[in-house]
Amino acid sequence: MTKPFSSLRSIARRSLGIVFSAVLVTGASSIFFHQAAFAMSEVNKMEMGEILVESTAGSLHCEIVTQSISQSLEMKAVVWSTETATGSYSFVVTKQGVSGRSNVAQSGMFEVEPRERKTVGTVMVNASGGDSYLARLSVRSGADEVICDTKIE
Repeated sequence: MTKPFSSLRSIARRSLGIVFSAVLVTGASSIFFHQAAFAMSEVNKMEMGEILVESTAGSLHCEIVTQSISQSLEMKAVVWSTETATGSYSFVVTKQGVSGRSNVAQSGMFEVEPRERKTVGTVMVNASGGDSYLARLSVRSGADEVICDTKIE
C-alpha cells in the first residue's frame, strides 16, 4: 500500500513541477511582451507627436501635429476622412518673435482612402524663447471644408 501511494505522490510532484514551470514561463513571457508592447506604444507616440488641434466637417478631418526636435518645432498638416476623399489644402505657419516675423505657406492637392492619415505638409521652425507661432490648415473636398487653427507660445 505504501508503494502505490508513493508512486502517486511522485506523479503529483512531477505534475505540480510542470504546472509551476508553465506558469513561471507564461508569466515571464507576458511581462516581457507587456514591456515590449509598452515600449512600442511609447515609440509610436514619440513618432506621432502631439495633436494640437483637430477639426471635422462631414467625413473630412484635419489635424495639426507638433513634435519638438532638438531646438526646433516640427508642425505637420494631417488630413484624413471616413471615406475616400480628394481635394485641396493650404497650410500656413507664421512665426513672430524677437528675431522678426516669417511666413511659410504650402498648398496642393491630396487624396486619401478611408481612415488613411496623410501628412500633406511639414514645417520646421527654430524654437526660441519668446517666439509665438500661428498655424492654419484649410482642407476642402467636395462640399466639405474644414479648418484647423492653433497658436503656440
